[in-house]
Amino acid sequence: MTAVRSGAEAAILLRERRVPGLALLLDADRLAQAVGEPARIERMRWKPGAGVVASLRTERGGSRFLAAYADAAKAAKDLQTASRLGARLTAVGDVPGTVVGALDGDRAIARSLARLRRRLPGVDTGSLVLRHNPARRIVLRLADGRVLKLAARGRDRVLVAIVGGDLAAAGVPVVAEAAVPRVAEATVLPWWGRGDLSARPDPTAARLAGLATAALHDASPPAGAILLAERSLRRELVRARDGVAAVLPGLAPEAGAVVDAVLRGVERSATPPTVAHGDLSPIRCCSAMTGCASSTSTASASPAPPPTSARSAPQPCSRVPSRSPTRCSTATPSSARLRANGSCACTRPPPC
Repeated sequence: MTAVRSGAEAAILLRERRVPGLALLLDADRLAQAVGEPARIERMRWKPGAGVVASLRTERGGSRFLAAYADAAKAAKDLQTASRLGARLTAVGDVPGTVVGALDGDRAIARSLARLRRRLPGVDTGSLVLRHNPARRIVLRLADGRVLKLAARGRDRVLVAIVGGDLAAAGVPVVAEAAVPRVAEATVLPWWGRGDLSARPDPTAARLAGLATAALHDASPPAGAILLAERSLRRELVRARDGVAAVLPGLAPEAGAVVDAVLRGVERSATPPTVAHGDLSPIRCCSAMTGCASSTSTASASPAPPPTSARSAPQPCSRVPSRSPTRCSTATPSSARLRANGSCACTRPPPC
């Protein structure tokens, strides 16, 4: 069966003829045949002219990984790494440079995952994949109920530790991330809620999530986090510019001009950096039966020159006010503001 293409898809495939696996990825029937069952794309990372990696969700709820390269040697390297580490990955026989398999076939995180399995035996048993950002990170809910985050590199976890510790010291409630010994790329968190505000709207929880975010924005980041965040911001802006140019070449000049203007503004700004949430939306806010509202973005907050925002991952959590007053352990402007609004930002987070 020949897939019906949109004009945009046809134009991309015409430019990406060196990556035959991209056409397979965009064809539901061929993709189902390669995976072994119907599957849809959850996240895709595409480097024009070089290849694409994608996380897939099958019809039965399973998670899969697919990579397609212009250079078939990269697919061979993926297969060699998978074989060495005991990962599950196979070549798609009729499509050069294309491999498909389980999440541990993602070469960028395969080594970290192998080390994690040695430190936490049985980490895969009963685990639920919450999110897989190919070549970047995976988020799992473990069988014991905790959440595990595993990044391709440990750099993001350093920023999380810096910002998270600073927010806690400033009186902003955060869900603590615990390190996994000898696996710098991994952290473990408690499970913080059930459902989110998009699926389970709740005015009180929404208000408290907003108050927690306001407290986060009041905090002042430490110098080390500012440096890491500025580098991250520059890198992400350049990637966004290049992505627009690849998909919509006609907008490349405008995208470049916007990025240049933002970077010039950041360099010239005399305003002290603050902490900004990088991805706030109802789907990022979890509501819990215990009466908490928590921001659950895996890349939620970091130092940023106003009004831009970059990345990191502390999860602010606000306690629903009860009939008895709640005491705050600090007297920061953030906690004072929250007290005035009937809630409290406490250094020890409630059990979200």
